[in-house]
Amino acid sequence: MQSIETSSLHIDLISDLKRINSHICSIAYPILDSAGALAPNRLRPATLTGKP
Repeated sequence: MQSIETSSLHIDLISDLKRINSHICSIAYPILDSAGALAPNRLRPATLTGKP
């Protein structure tokens, strides 16, 4: 029963943490981009054999 009572609190906490993460990313990406610290993409470069 106690788990059911606290589940909405946990869902709210997760939602708030996602919002905090979003705010941090919206600040960090422009800073990292201006410093040239971001990779052009997140894909691994292909090897000469065509296999990753």
